Amino acid sequence: MKLPVLETDRLFLLPWRLEYAKDMLLFASNENVINSAGGWKLITDENKAKIKIKNWIDKEADEWAISMKKENKIIGWIGMHKNSFKNYDFSLDFGYGVAEEYWGKGIAAEAAQKLMHYAFIGLKCDVMTVSHKVFNKRSRRVIEKCQFNFRGVYPKSKSNDKNSLACYFLTREEYINLYNITNQKTEYYTEEILLKYNRKLSVRSGKSQQQTNKVKGSPYSLNSPIRKINKITYMKEPTGYLCGQTCIAMLANVPVDEVIKIMETDKGTNKQDLKKALDYYGIRYAPKSTKFDANVPLPNLCIIRMILPGYGHWGIYYNGSYYDPEFGKLKNCPTNAKIFQVWEIFQ
Repeated sequence: MKLPVLETDRLFLLPWRLEYAKDMLLFASNENVINSAGGWKLITDENKAKIKIKNWIDKEADEWAISMKKENKIIGWIGMHKNSFKNYDFSLDFGYGVAEEYWGKGIAAEAAQKLMHYAFIGLKCDVMTVSHKVFNKRSRRVIEKCQFNFRGVYPKSKSNDKNSLACYFLTREEYINLYNITNQKTEYYTEEILLKYNRKLSVRSGKSQQQTNKVKGSPYSLNSPIRKINKITYMKEPTGYLCGQTCIAMLANVPVDEVIKIMETDKGTNKQDLKKALDYYGIRYAPKSTKFDANVPLPNLCIIRMILPGYGHWGIYYNGSYYDPEFGKLKNCPTNAKIFQVWEIFQ
């Protein structure tokens, strides 16, 4: 999968290429940079830099070179990978580093904030995590500037060890509120990118999550759901970015405003948000969503995840009709929409 080029006022974040190997030595051969970073070893040879870059390319790793626009010069790196964090379906951990002569210029924070936008808005990631070695005060300032929440120092038994890590996290909801994100459309949506991150696993188990029987504070449960779904009444989303809330409202046959309160968001939603509301209403769902296959009939009732030009979108398929919060009740999938994920709802 080809990574996108990300751009800020001063920087390009470029997918790594073998011809950047010599440029990598600017920071990878500096002991002060490498000793303060996690997961790196000193690289003083161009051939070894090529091996590292080729390994990233072969694995389709999410790694970018940080390049200064005006100087046309690569001066650092930034990258991320999937991890497990608490009960979130989709978590990404990221790291970064900048050549020593560029420390203190806000480069790392600028690159990190662009990566956060790509992850939270472009990929709809639920939560991001990041860490720094306990002695690395510069990296701590970068993370604090990006407004991450401090979790603690790990391992706890070695909090004074120079290699111990101070760990942080930030949820998508917090990011949207802290950065006052109002436009959640993105140029980064492609079917290929979304499918890459379509594996929703439970924490550390490698298996699909089991549905919660009863949510604390809810009058409903799996044994006593809000209703038996034998009919869908179409609802149109009140404003943009409420397609997920509106889908749940149609399934539960309740006002969209009520679902907003249950989800605790009136902005764009991910699978975890929908799961939270389905659990509240006692609506049963398949433990795993599946990749859409045009040769396989859709389940009689399911939530479908679609991609449209510039944004992702939720809808419902029921008994031969599409109930789309934006486009209406339709006999066919909305024009220009591509289904890429199917999540069966049990009646």
